Parts: sequence; C-alpha cells; structure tokens
Amino acid sequence: MSIVLVVGLQFGDEGKGKVVDLLSKKADAIVRSYGGNNAGHTVNINNEELKVHLLPSGVFYPHTKCFIASNCVVDPKSILEEIKLCEKKGFYSLDSRLFISSYANVIFDYHRLFDALEEERKINKIGTTKKGIGPCLSDKINRIGIRITDLIDEDILKEKLKENILLKNEILEKLYNHKPIDFEATYQEYKSLGMSLKKYVLNVENKVSEMISNKENIIFEGSQGSLLDITFGTYPYVTSSSILSSSFYAGLNVKKNDNFHNLGIIKAYITRVGSGPLPTKLAKDEEKLFDHTKIKEIGTSTNKYRTIGWFDAILAKYSVNINSIDSLAITKLDVLDDLDEIKVCTKYKIGSEIINNMPLNTKQLESAIPIYETFKGWKTSTKNIKNFNDLPKNAKTYLEFLKNICNLPISIISVGPKRDQTIWLKEFFN
Repeated sequence: MSIVLVVGLQFGDEGKGKVVDLLSKKADAIVRSYGGNNAGHTVNINNEELKVHLLPSGVFYPHTKCFIASNCVVDPKSILEEIKLCEKKGFYSLDSRLFISSYANVIFDYHRLFDALEEERKINKIGTTKKGIGPCLSDKINRIGIRITDLIDEDILKEKLKENILLKNEILEKLYNHKPIDFEATYQEYKSLGMSLKKYVLNVENKVSEMISNKENIIFEGSQGSLLDITFGTYPYVTSSSILSSSFYAGLNVKKNDNFHNLGIIKAYITRVGSGPLPTKLAKDEEKLFDHTKIKEIGTSTNKYRTIGWFDAILAKYSVNINSIDSLAITKLDVLDDLDEIKVCTKYKIGSEIINNMPLNTKQLESAIPIYETFKGWKTSTKNIKNFNDLPKNAKTYLEFLKNICNLPISIISVGPKRDQTIWLKEFFN
C-alpha cells in the first residue's frame, strides 16, 4: 500500500494533472482534497488534450474510484458539465466511480456575481478567476454556507437559500446598486441540480479511511500551487483556502504515516497567472525565448498567457519546507531544449542586503532583484528519452543542481505532454 500526495510547489500549472494521470494507472482511488473549479488539470491522451477543473484527474482510468473531499467547493453546474463531457468522450461512466463529500460547500450563481463585482471595486486587482470560490468560502467561514448535504434536501435547501438571498439582495441593492436575485428561480434551478448530483453523494471521509485500512493505493491531489496558499503564499495575491500538504489530511480526517509520500511537482522554470510578484520574470529581450502557444503556457481556466520566469530556487526551497516534501517531479524539461543558456535564481538582492531565503513579506518580494547562476543549454531534444542516463550531459548537470539545491531526490522527469514522455526514477505503487 502507498499513498501519494501530489503537491504543486510553484504558482500552479506545474503539471500536476499529467503526474496524477500517470500514477492513476496503478492507483485504486484518487482524492481531490481541496479547492474548486478555479484551476484546471490538462491531460494528453491519444494526442488529444483533455481538461478537467474539479473532477479528479483519475477519471480517465476505468478502474479508479474518484473522490471529492470536504474541503472542496463544488459548482453543481460546472461538475455536471465535466461529467457529461467525460462520458461524451467515451470514458467509462462515473456513476459507480465518483463520490462527493456531503460536507463540501456549494457555489451558487450569486457567488460568481459577488466575485466579479468585488474584483471590479478593487484598485489593486488580485486576478481572481471569478468562479465564486472566495465568496463561497467566505459564506462557509461566516457559517451561512450551503453544503452538498443541504443541496440534496429540498426543504433544507429552501430554508437556507431564502436566508442567504435575503442577505445577498440587501448587499446588492445598497452597496452595488444591482438588481436583486430571484429566489424562486434560483431555488428551482438548484433543487434540480441537487437531484442530479444526489447519486454521487457519499460519506467520503469514512470510505477513504476504510480504503487506507484495507491498504489500497491512493493518490491525493489538490489544485493550484503552494505559493498561492492563503496563509503562506504571496498574500494578498493568493487563493481563498489552504493548499499545502497539511490541508490534504485535514480535509479527510487522516494522519500521515510511513506509507504516505509527499511528491512535489515543480517546473524546470516558473510561471504565474494573474497579479502578484514573480522575481525571476523574463527580461524583455528574453521573452522571445519562450513561445507561449508552442509550450502551452496559456491558462486552462483563464485562457490568459502565463508570465514566465527562470527557476527560482528560493521559492522552491520555501515550498519544499512548508510542505514536508519527500521527492520531486520535475516537469517541462523539454521546454528548455533549444536554449543556449538557462538561469537559476539562488539569491535575492533587496536594497543593500543579499539573502538566500524567503523575504518576510510580499512587498519585499516585489522589490527583490534575482541573482542568478547560469548553466549551458543542451541544444538537443529530450522528448523521446526514457532513461536518465540517456539525457544530454548539460541536462543532467542542470537537474543535479536542482536536486541538490532542494536537497531532495527526483522521482519523475517529464519531457513532454504525452504519457510516454516521462522518465521514471522511482516506482510508487507495486
């Protein structure tokens, strides 16, 4: 039995979807531990790109059970669309494979509305995806949220929704001068959505604990990356919830033991989408080195070009530490194949001070000037290489440096979007 936690170590878009898809082949279950449909996973199967936002990445294997845990927020419309799309693409029915925690909170249309209105009011935009995640979690913390267990009970839904809409309408009219929400139309729509989701609702927490006791192979996956964590990320340019490895356990009432492996996913360079600091952002004359379309650095959820930078070892070490990472999966090494030189930031200069650890606050990070070590490129394709020893000498030198500076072994190297474009250095499941 093995349990692998797949944790993004940057600002999201590290390639978690591909890694989870690869591991799913031998897994009995995939657990989506937190987050909502504000981030996306992209998997390449038979030369076709498939994108999911809330469904666990393991949906593409017929034998895997897929769980959405209590710390997730569920948009009923979005998840039902994803289920339909998967089945339309010819994947096996999810009726006996997908299970949603009754404790998960529900995203309503009014959450998306408030997300957009609030972002519009701000002088300094955070760059929210406007999927309603923040307002939904705000309701959860304020103890007025509506959970999946409420959604599938029409009487409880009616009572709670009426209270919520009265409150939301007062805010809409007085603060935003916006037309009120129609209670009856909203109730009828979400009552119907609840009935469609009811067959997937289960006590996920008990079922996952049972599978752990039965020594089954399980993958825990999240969304986004650790540097967007609500507490430890580049606040306020962060997501609305905790997304560290510790939140995987909290959302399922399980504790780590020797069979758990925290696998950190990290790109061979770095990107971020939306607002916020990126110290190693490419200089103007370097931007031509990376073709966004060719290397697929366009957001799955936002469709925006991601900001690209060189590998930032300071941020990487910080993420490794706050997540108690056991080994690394380094992705998109092939993107660097044609470069003459590759940079890695190992120190920052902030004012007159040179540091090699995470600054105390986001303002300092915004002013940080990166100090680089430069490596020679390898100028040859790595896309079809299956063995570490067959990699070009300079590629191995670069990877060894990343391994040493993070003080962790490398378990997986991805050299392309396809399943077979992968170098395995560790076997996770028997």
